[in-house]
Amino acid sequence: MALRLAGETPGVVQGLDGQGWPQMGSPGSVDLRVGLLRRPRTGAWMLHPYHALQYSTGSDTALAADSLRAMVPMDIPERWELDGIEVHIAVAGDAGAEVRLGLYQDDGSGVHPGALEFDAGFVAADSTGIKSIALSPTKAVNPGRYYLALLAKSVTTMPQIRDTQNFLPLLGVNYILYPESFGCIGVSQAYGPLPDPFPPSGSYIRKELLKIAFKLASVG
Repeated sequence: MALRLAGETPGVVQGLDGQGWPQMGSPGSVDLRVGLLRRPRTGAWMLHPYHALQYSTGSDTALAADSLRAMVPMDIPERWELDGIEVHIAVAGDAGAEVRLGLYQDDGSGVHPGALEFDAGFVAADSTGIKSIALSPTKAVNPGRYYLALLAKSVTTMPQIRDTQNFLPLLGVNYILYPESFGCIGVSQAYGPLPDPFPPSGSYIRKELLKIAFKLASVG
């Protein structure tokens, strides 16, 4: 599905290093696709495309202890080689805080993660800043639906991750109090290697589209 919005031109949704997806900007026109917005550039750090649809200021999300989060799905239309993944630690956790990053395949339902594509390892979360993991060898990802994931280690003061809280509701909205998009799927999970497959008990959580970026080594 694609939407064309009159009066908008492509801008850029900043990756964590200042590069990324097109977004709505000044007068003109832009295609907004459920999935990828346009063919990305090799070497760019890319955020989840739904960050392009943010309509209000995001915030920082305090991670729950021993909590596995998979972002709402994104569609990859062609074979990609990834050579990096990173996350923005906005507020540091206590000494020893860690977050583990990875990617899940879809379970066939189109709305829930299944098999683990790869576990990238962990970054320290007891200091602020952009924390990166080099993927060597690179990770080949075939066309399909995928879920960026993060698992937080339990410490007394948990780290906070930069997020996008309000974006166009393409997958679901809670209208009980006010419109909010579902940002991720969450489940309790003891800290360690990412589970394979993703636990079937995961449920959608309002907001909390955490800013995890990945780096493209090659496209197609």
